[in-house]
Amino acid sequence: SMMGGTTGVVSEPGKGSTFWFTCVLGKQESKSTVEGEKEYVPALEILRKEYGSCHILIVEDEAINREIAFEMLHVEAGLQVDQAEDGLVAVNLAERKKYDLICMDMQMPELDGIAATRAIRTIPCYGDVPILAMTANAFNEDRDRCLEAGMNDHIGKPIFPEALFEMVLYWIKKSRL
Repeated sequence: SMMGGTTGVVSEPGKGSTFWFTCVLGKQESKSTVEGEKEYVPALEILRKEYGSCHILIVEDEAINREIAFEMLHVEAGLQVDQAEDGLVAVNLAERKKYDLICMDMQMPELDGIAATRAIRTIPCYGDVPILAMTANAFNEDRDRCLEAGMNDHIGKPIFPEALFEMVLYWIKKSRL
């Protein structure tokens, strides 16, 4: 599209259609930069430039949410992204491949986010891989359960691109120290 984004549609007979789009909006640049003040570089730019080899796993049972997260992290941020439609698939993928970060939906059939995180944490080499909960609920009620299961942080739904990019960048940097 003209605005550097993408569009798509997910359609299910009898259920309806969801149309979605992403676009890149410019920020108004402030004219003066104080001497010595570091210029703000958006997380998206840093991810694109420096973290293209990072492997991310998106675990989400709803196709549209998976697609949107994939668009943001792969198409826009240029990261290597695999997708799992439930917790069991996620655990199987993690057993075969080392991810740099996992975005984990909380509510899923089969194996929910908590159970999947617990299982992944038992895999050798997954002790300190950042796992971010993706949840529509206020985090507070889930917070203790998430942390206790071994999650590092959470991102609210609906997911705002800038917030996602900043959180992914923060945790990838932190885990590489």
